[in-house]
Amino acid sequence: MSSIIPGLTSSAAIRALSTANIANLTTEDMAALTSSQFSWLTTAQIGAITVENIASLTSTTQLAGLSSAQVGGLKTAQVAALSSDALPALSNSVIAAFKTSAIIALTQDQVGALSSDQLVALTTAQYGALTTHQIGALNSDDLSVLQTADVRALKSAVVAELNSAQIAGLTSAGIAALTTSQLTALDKELFTTGLTTAQIQTLTTAQAAGLTSAQVQSLSTDNLQAMETADLRALKTNVISALSSDQIKALTSTQLSALSTGQMAALNSDALENLTSAQLAGMTSAQIAGLNTAQIAALST
Repeated sequence: MSSIIPGLTSSAAIRALSTANIANLTTEDMAALTSSQFSWLTTAQIGAITVENIASLTSTTQLAGLSSAQVGGLKTAQVAALSSDALPALSNSVIAAFKTSAIIALTQDQVGALSSDQLVALTTAQYGALTTHQIGALNSDDLSVLQTADVRALKSAVVAELNSAQIAGLTSAGIAALTTSQLTALDKELFTTGLTTAQIQTLTTAQAAGLTSAQVQSLSTDNLQAMETADLRALKTNVISALSSDQIKALTSTQLSALSTGQMAALNSDALENLTSAQLAGMTSAQIAGLNTAQIAALST
């Protein structure tokens, strides 16, 4: 068969090969296929290529000839066998044509080999198909190209696997696009070392309302001070009550005065002992009126 390949110089000649013929091609035959010949293969013929032969395709020139229609003929085992070195040769439109089952089949090395342009080309459905293992292949630069719809498409379990470097790569718009379930899924340590103050400032009130006690307790002083007053007011009372003395003392007078009476009533009495004179001066009469006797006593110490 290898002697026949160079002589098949028309699309009709290539497409005349049966799927059985295609399945019987050797790796040498595959190497002999030109990009033009490769582009002439039908989806059925593409699907008949053995996994071994797919793995042997390391020529970026050959894969560059793949069309969106041809990619639709690839089986998941074939996709998993694609060379990571040659994968970047696929056009953006071809990448976008991958079925979600094909995306799931990609190995971590293959996902890591995708170019920034290819990552931009991925659809929201494809991002929604990414697994917890695959997300580890994307670095901060990769994640920085995600559109807000792409971010929202990620499974909460996938978001939960993001590390501090990865989360720092998300744009402020990307952070603001996270659903409450996605944000809640983030590891608490990311609120100490991962999220930047700029990202914290972009949180919506709905997102703030979904934060857990563990996440808020992990907020660094800078990140806590970066929170908008509306976001602080959105925190649940059980979350507010979990704030440490150092965190409460770190609140600006404007932030403290923005807390609701219910939130103020939830503050730990011991923590109130450390309020600064500026914080005390900024408290509203309604806030003071809502304090219990133990809290009032703490303010007097």
